[in-house]
Amino acid sequence: MIKLNKNSALIIVDMQNDFLPPNGALPVPDGDKVIPVINQYIEKFKGNKIFATADWHPENHISFKERGGPWPPHCIQNSKGAEFHNDLNLPDGVEVIKKASDPDKDAYSGFEGTDLAQKLRESGIDTVFICGVATEYCVKNTVLDAVKYGFRTYLLQDAIKGIDEKDSKKAIEEMKEAGAILIQLKDISEKDISTREEKKKKERAKGQQQIVGQLANKIKEASEQIIKDVSKEIKKKSKEVSKDIGKIVKKSKKDLKKIFEREKKKVESKAAEFVAETIKKVVESLGGEKRGQQNKNKKIKEIKKIEKKNLPRVSSRGKEKKGKGGGKTMATTKKGSAKPKQKAKSKKAKK
Repeated sequence: MIKLNKNSALIIVDMQNDFLPPNGALPVPDGDKVIPVINQYIEKFKGNKIFATADWHPENHISFKERGGPWPPHCIQNSKGAEFHNDLNLPDGVEVIKKASDPDKDAYSGFEGTDLAQKLRESGIDTVFICGVATEYCVKNTVLDAVKYGFRTYLLQDAIKGIDEKDSKKAIEEMKEAGAILIQLKDISEKDISTREEKKKKERAKGQQQIVGQLANKIKEASEQIIKDVSKEIKKKSKEVSKDIGKIVKKSKKDLKKIFEREKKKVESKAAEFVAETIKKVVESLGGEKRGQQNKNKKIKEIKKIEKKNLPRVSSRGKEKKGKGGGKTMATTKKGSAKPKQKAKSKKAKK
Protein backbone atom coordinates (compact mmCIF):
# COMPACT_ATOMS: atom_id res chain seq x y z
CA MET A 1 0.00 0.00 0.00
CA ILE A 2 1.15 3.50 -0.86
CA LYS A 3 0.70 6.14 1.85
CA LEU A 4 0.09 9.81 1.09
CA ASN A 5 1.69 12.66 3.00
CA LYS A 6 2.27 16.41 2.68
CA ASN A 7 5.08 15.82 0.18
CA SER A 8 2.65 14.21 -2.28
CA ALA A 9 0.80 16.08 -5.07
CA LEU A 10 -1.87 15.15 -7.63
CA ILE A 11 -1.48 16.35 -11.24
CA ILE A 12 -4.64 16.21 -13.41
CA VAL A 13 -3.80 16.55 -17.11
CA ASP A 14 -6.05 18.44 -19.58
CA MET A 15 -9.53 17.44 -18.39
CA GLN A 16 -11.05 20.18 -20.61
CA ASN A 17 -14.31 20.20 -22.57
CA ASP A 18 -12.61 20.06 -25.99
CA PHE A 19 -10.80 16.80 -25.01
CA LEU A 20 -13.96 15.07 -23.71
CA PRO A 21 -17.11 13.68 -25.32
CA PRO A 22 -19.76 14.37 -26.31
CA ASN A 23 -19.08 17.92 -27.56
CA GLY A 24 -15.30 18.24 -27.56
CA ALA A 25 -13.44 19.56 -30.65
CA LEU A 26 -10.80 16.86 -30.16
CA PRO A 27 -12.44 14.28 -27.84
CA VAL A 28 -10.69 11.28 -26.32
CA PRO A 29 -13.04 8.27 -26.61
CA ASP A 30 -14.64 7.57 -23.22
CA GLY A 31 -12.46 10.29 -21.69
CA ASP A 32 -15.39 11.42 -19.54
CA LYS A 33 -15.62 7.89 -18.03
CA VAL A 34 -12.51 8.50 -15.88
CA ILE A 35 -13.94 11.67 -14.27
CA PRO A 36 -15.61 9.76 -11.34
CA VAL A 37 -12.32 7.96 -10.62
CA ILE A 38 -10.36 11.23 -10.77
CA ASN A 39 -12.88 12.72 -8.33
CA GLN A 40 -12.10 9.88 -5.89
CA TYR A 41 -8.40 10.69 -6.18
CA ILE A 42 -9.22 14.34 -5.49
CA GLU A 43 -10.96 13.23 -2.27
CA LYS A 44 -7.91 11.25 -1.22
CA PHE A 45 -5.67 14.25 -1.89
CA LYS A 46 -7.70 16.72 0.20
CA GLY A 47 -5.23 18.75 2.21
CA ASN A 48 -2.49 18.07 -0.35
CA LYS A 49 -1.40 20.12 -3.34
CA ILE A 50 -3.48 19.52 -6.51
CA PHE A 51 -2.43 20.84 -9.93
CA ALA A 52 -4.52 20.86 -13.13
CA THR A 53 -2.84 21.44 -16.49
CA ALA A 54 -4.74 23.02 -19.41
CA ASP A 55 -4.03 23.76 -23.07
CA TRP A 56 -4.36 27.51 -23.54
CA HIS A 57 -3.98 28.07 -27.27
CA PRO A 58 -4.29 31.29 -29.21
CA GLU A 59 -6.58 31.18 -32.28
CA ASN A 60 -3.67 30.78 -34.69
CA HIS A 61 -1.73 28.17 -32.75
CA ILE A 62 0.91 26.25 -34.67
CA SER A 63 -0.68 22.87 -33.77
CA PHE A 64 -3.84 23.69 -35.71
CA LYS A 65 -4.37 22.32 -39.26
CA GLU A 66 -4.73 25.82 -40.64
CA ARG A 67 -1.04 26.31 -39.85
CA GLY A 68 0.01 22.83 -40.91
CA GLY A 69 -0.44 21.15 -37.57
CA PRO A 70 -2.10 17.74 -36.92
CA TRP A 71 -5.10 18.99 -34.91
CA PRO A 72 -8.28 20.93 -35.40
CA PRO A 73 -8.60 24.15 -33.38
CA HIS A 74 -9.18 23.28 -29.73
CA CYS A 75 -8.87 24.76 -26.22
CA ILE A 76 -8.73 28.33 -27.54
CA GLN A 77 -8.08 30.85 -24.78
CA ASN A 78 -11.22 31.98 -22.89
CA SER A 79 -13.49 29.66 -24.90
CA LYS A 80 -15.98 27.13 -23.54
CA GLY A 81 -13.84 24.34 -24.94
CA ALA A 82 -10.86 25.47 -22.82
CA GLU A 83 -12.85 25.18 -19.59
CA PHE A 84 -12.62 22.15 -17.28
CA HIS A 85 -15.48 19.66 -17.46
CA ASN A 86 -18.38 20.52 -15.15
CA ASP A 87 -18.37 17.05 -13.55
CA LEU A 88 -14.74 17.41 -12.45
CA ASN A 89 -14.76 18.33 -8.74
CA LEU A 90 -11.71 20.54 -8.63
CA PRO A 91 -11.23 21.90 -5.07
CA ASP A 92 -10.74 25.52 -4.07
CA GLY A 93 -7.10 26.46 -4.28
CA VAL A 94 -6.27 24.13 -7.16
CA GLU A 95 -3.17 25.32 -9.07
CA VAL A 96 -3.99 25.69 -12.79
CA ILE A 97 -0.99 25.34 -15.10
CA LYS A 98 -1.65 26.80 -18.56
CA LYS A 99 0.53 25.53 -21.39
CA ALA A 100 1.09 26.00 -25.15
CA SER A 101 0.02 29.64 -25.09
CA ASP A 102 2.77 30.71 -27.49
CA PRO A 103 1.29 30.66 -31.04
CA ASP A 104 4.56 29.39 -32.49
CA LYS A 105 5.33 26.67 -29.94
CA ASP A 106 3.46 23.52 -29.09
CA ALA A 107 3.68 21.83 -25.66
CA TYR A 108 2.32 18.49 -24.57
CA SER A 109 3.97 18.27 -21.14
CA GLY A 110 2.64 20.19 -18.18
CA PHE A 111 6.28 21.06 -17.39
CA GLU A 112 7.12 22.45 -20.84
CA GLY A 113 7.26 26.24 -20.88
CA THR A 114 5.61 26.47 -17.42
CA ASP A 115 6.65 26.94 -13.78
CA LEU A 116 5.15 23.61 -12.63
CA ALA A 117 8.49 22.13 -11.50
CA GLN A 118 9.33 25.30 -9.57
CA LYS A 119 5.94 25.37 -7.82
CA LEU A 120 6.27 21.70 -6.84
CA ARG A 121 9.67 22.28 -5.28
CA GLU A 122 8.55 25.45 -3.50
CA SER A 123 5.71 23.42 -1.97
CA GLY A 124 8.12 20.75 -0.76
CA ILE A 125 6.72 18.15 -3.15
CA ASP A 126 8.91 15.20 -4.03
CA THR A 127 6.23 12.70 -5.14
CA VAL A 128 3.61 13.21 -7.91
CA PHE A 129 0.57 11.17 -8.94
CA ILE A 130 -0.52 11.81 -12.58
CA CYS A 131 -3.87 11.16 -14.32
CA GLY A 132 -5.97 12.62 -17.21
CA VAL A 133 -5.98 12.61 -21.01
CA ALA A 134 -4.69 11.72 -23.47
CA THR A 135 -2.47 8.81 -22.43
CA GLU A 136 -0.16 8.73 -25.46
CA TYR A 137 0.26 12.53 -25.70
CA CYS A 138 -0.04 15.02 -22.81
CA VAL A 139 -0.14 12.37 -20.05
CA LYS A 140 2.94 10.54 -21.38
CA ASN A 141 5.01 13.72 -21.83
CA THR A 142 4.06 15.07 -18.40
CA VAL A 143 5.05 11.76 -16.72
CA LEU A 144 8.38 11.58 -18.58
CA ASP A 145 9.26 15.15 -17.57
CA ALA A 146 8.30 14.51 -13.93
CA VAL A 147 10.75 11.61 -13.85
CA LYS A 148 13.38 13.71 -15.62
CA TYR A 149 13.04 16.51 -12.99
CA GLY A 150 13.66 14.02 -10.20
CA PHE A 151 10.16 13.54 -8.80
CA ARG A 152 9.00 10.14 -7.63
CA THR A 153 6.26 9.55 -10.20
CA TYR A 154 3.13 7.40 -10.03
CA LEU A 155 0.89 6.82 -13.10
CA LEU A 156 -2.75 6.31 -12.08
CA GLN A 157 -3.77 3.61 -14.59
CA ASP A 158 -7.48 3.65 -13.75
CA ALA A 159 -7.73 7.44 -14.24
CA ILE A 160 -6.25 7.85 -17.76
CA LYS A 161 -7.64 7.51 -21.31
CA GLY A 162 -5.95 7.52 -24.71
CA ILE A 163 -7.07 8.16 -28.28
CA ASP A 164 -5.76 4.88 -29.64
CA GLU A 165 -5.62 1.73 -27.50
CA LYS A 166 -2.48 0.32 -29.13
CA ASP A 167 -0.60 3.62 -28.86
CA SER A 168 -1.78 4.00 -25.27
CA LYS A 169 -0.34 0.62 -24.25
CA LYS A 170 2.95 1.50 -25.93
CA ALA A 171 3.03 4.85 -24.11
CA ILE A 172 2.39 3.14 -20.75
CA GLU A 173 5.33 0.77 -21.31
CA GLU A 174 7.53 3.72 -22.23
CA MET A 175 6.59 5.55 -19.02
CA LYS A 176 7.21 2.44 -16.95
CA GLU A 177 10.67 1.96 -18.47
CA ALA A 178 11.50 5.59 -17.72
CA GLY A 179 10.84 5.01 -14.01
CA ALA A 180 7.16 5.71 -13.49
CA ILE A 181 5.30 3.44 -11.06
CA LEU A 182 1.93 2.10 -12.19
CA ILE A 183 -0.79 2.01 -9.54
CA GLN A 184 -4.56 2.17 -9.09
CA LEU A 185 -6.90 3.75 -6.54
CA LYS A 186 -6.97 0.60 -4.38
CA ASP A 187 -3.19 0.80 -3.98
CA ILE A 188 -3.32 4.10 -2.09
CA SER A 189 -3.78 3.99 1.67
CA GLU A 190 -5.54 6.66 3.71
CA LYS A 191 -2.35 7.13 5.75
CA ASP A 192 0.75 9.18 4.99
CA ILE A 193 3.30 8.01 2.48
CA SER A 194 6.90 7.35 3.49
CA THR A 195 8.97 9.46 1.11
CA ARG A 196 12.61 10.12 0.38
CA GLU A 197 12.25 13.47 2.11
CA GLU A 198 11.15 11.75 5.32
CA LYS A 199 14.12 9.41 5.05
CA LYS A 200 16.39 12.40 4.62
CA LYS A 201 14.82 14.01 7.69
CA LYS A 202 15.41 10.85 9.70
CA GLU A 203 19.00 10.70 8.48
CA ARG A 204 19.50 14.37 9.38
CA ALA A 205 17.98 13.78 12.81
CA LYS A 206 20.26 10.80 13.33
CA GLY A 207 23.26 12.86 12.26
CA GLN A 208 22.26 15.63 14.63
CA GLN A 209 21.98 13.15 17.48
CA GLN A 210 25.49 11.90 16.73
CA ILE A 211 26.81 15.46 16.69
CA VAL A 212 25.06 16.21 19.99
CA GLY A 213 26.49 13.03 21.48
CA GLN A 214 30.02 13.93 20.38
CA LEU A 215 29.61 17.44 21.72
CA ALA A 216 28.34 16.09 25.05
CA ASN A 217 31.41 13.84 25.34
CA LYS A 218 33.73 16.76 24.64
CA ILE A 219 31.96 18.88 27.24
CA LYS A 220 32.24 16.04 29.75
CA GLU A 221 35.98 15.63 29.09
CA ALA A 222 36.56 19.37 29.35
CA SER A 223 34.57 19.52 32.61
CA GLU A 224 36.58 16.66 34.13
CA GLN A 225 39.84 18.39 33.17
CA ILE A 226 38.66 21.67 34.68
CA ILE A 227 37.73 19.88 37.92
CA LYS A 228 41.19 18.31 38.08
CA ASP A 229 42.91 21.65 37.52
CA VAL A 230 40.75 23.37 40.13
CA SER A 231 41.45 20.58 42.64
CA LYS A 232 45.19 21.04 42.19
CA GLU A 233 44.93 24.77 42.74
CA ILE A 234 42.78 24.24 45.83
CA LYS A 235 45.39 21.88 47.32
CA LYS A 236 48.13 24.44 46.68
CA LYS A 237 46.18 27.22 48.28
CA SER A 238 44.78 25.15 51.16
CA LYS A 239 47.81 25.68 53.44
CA GLU A 240 47.80 29.43 52.93
CA VAL A 241 44.09 29.52 53.52
CA SER A 242 44.48 27.44 56.71
CA LYS A 243 47.01 29.94 58.09
CA ASP A 244 44.75 32.85 57.32
CA ILE A 245 41.83 31.08 58.97
CA GLY A 246 44.00 30.41 62.08
CA LYS A 247 44.85 34.10 62.38
CA ILE A 248 41.23 35.07 62.06
CA VAL A 249 40.19 32.55 64.72
CA LYS A 250 42.90 33.75 67.12
CA LYS A 251 41.89 37.38 66.72
CA SER A 252 38.25 36.45 67.15
CA LYS A 253 39.04 34.69 70.43
CA LYS A 254 40.73 37.81 71.81
CA ASP A 255 37.85 40.00 70.77
CA LEU A 256 35.36 37.62 72.34
CA LYS A 257 37.34 37.54 75.59
CA LYS A 258 37.32 41.35 75.83
CA ILE A 259 33.60 41.45 75.21
CA PHE A 260 33.03 38.75 77.87
CA GLU A 261 35.09 40.62 80.52
CA ARG A 262 33.28 43.87 79.79
CA GLU A 263 29.86 42.27 80.06
CA LYS A 264 30.91 40.34 83.17
CA LYS A 265 31.75 43.60 85.01
CA LYS A 266 28.42 45.03 84.03
CA VAL A 267 26.67 41.98 85.42
CA GLU A 268 28.67 42.03 88.66
CA SER A 269 27.91 45.73 89.18
CA LYS A 270 24.22 45.14 88.71
CA ALA A 271 24.32 42.14 91.08
CA ALA A 272 26.01 44.25 93.81
CA GLU A 273 23.39 46.96 93.45
CA PHE A 274 20.66 44.37 93.75
CA VAL A 275 22.17 42.85 96.93
CA ALA A 276 22.61 46.27 98.53
CA GLU A 277 19.03 47.23 97.74
CA THR A 278 17.78 43.95 99.18
CA ILE A 279 19.73 44.40 102.45
CA LYS A 280 18.37 47.93 102.76
CA LYS A 281 14.82 46.70 102.44
CA VAL A 282 15.42 43.94 105.03
CA VAL A 283 16.93 46.43 107.51
CA GLU A 284 14.03 48.80 107.04
CA SER A 285 11.64 45.97 107.64
CA LEU A 286 13.41 44.89 110.84
CA GLY A 287 13.43 48.48 112.16
CA GLY A 288 9.69 48.67 111.70
CA GLU A 289 9.15 45.53 113.74
CA LYS A 290 11.34 46.93 116.62
CA ARG A 291 9.32 50.15 116.79
CA GLY A 292 6.13 48.10 116.86
CA GLN A 293 7.40 46.07 119.81
CA GLN A 294 8.39 49.25 121.70
CA ASN A 295 4.92 50.68 121.21
CA LYS A 296 3.42 47.44 122.45
CA ASN A 297 5.56 47.47 125.64
CA LYS A 298 4.58 51.11 126.27
CA LYS A 299 0.91 50.26 126.10
CA ILE A 300 1.40 47.37 128.59
CA LYS A 301 2.99 49.76 131.10
CA GLU A 302 0.12 52.22 130.76
CA ILE A 303 -2.39 49.44 131.41
CA LYS A 304 -0.52 48.41 134.56
CA LYS A 305 -0.57 51.96 135.85
CA ILE A 306 -4.31 52.21 135.38
CA GLU A 307 -4.88 48.91 137.22
CA LYS A 308 -2.70 50.10 140.07
CA LYS A 309 -4.79 53.24 140.50
CA ASN A 310 -7.94 51.19 140.92
CA LEU A 311 -6.58 49.07 143.87
CA PRO A 312 -8.35 49.68 147.42
CA ARG A 313 -6.62 52.09 149.82
CA VAL A 314 -5.33 50.97 153.30
CA SER A 315 -5.17 53.35 156.33
CA SER A 316 -1.98 53.90 158.14
CA ARG A 317 -3.54 52.94 161.46
CA GLY A 318 -4.15 49.36 160.42
CA LYS A 319 -7.94 49.59 160.62
CA GLU A 320 -10.00 47.70 158.15
CA LYS A 321 -11.69 49.60 155.32
CA LYS A 322 -14.20 48.37 152.89
CA GLY A 323 -13.18 48.40 149.27
CA LYS A 324 -15.28 48.49 146.18
CA GLY A 325 -15.63 44.77 146.19
CA GLY A 326 -16.83 44.65 149.85
CA GLY A 327 -13.82 42.65 151.05
CA LYS A 328 -11.65 43.35 153.96
CA THR A 329 -7.93 44.09 154.02
CA MET A 330 -5.30 44.11 156.70
CA ALA A 331 -3.67 47.45 157.47
CA THR A 332 0.02 47.53 158.06
CA THR A 333 1.13 48.10 161.62
CA LYS A 334 4.66 48.82 160.99
CA LYS A 335 6.59 50.24 158.03
CA GLY A 336 7.78 47.53 155.66
CA SER A 337 5.55 44.82 157.02
CA ALA A 338 2.18 43.53 155.93
CA LYS A 339 -0.01 40.66 156.56
CA PRO A 340 0.04 37.66 154.22
CA LYS A 341 -3.26 38.51 152.46
CA GLN A 342 -2.09 42.02 151.59
CA LYS A 343 1.21 40.72 150.21
CA ALA A 344 -0.62 38.29 147.97
CA LYS A 345 -2.75 41.04 146.48
CA SER A 346 0.30 43.18 145.88
CA LYS A 347 1.99 40.38 143.89
CA LYS A 348 -1.14 39.78 141.88
CA ALA A 349 -1.37 43.47 140.90
CA LYS A 350 2.26 43.41 139.63
CA LYS A 351 1.52 40.49 137.47
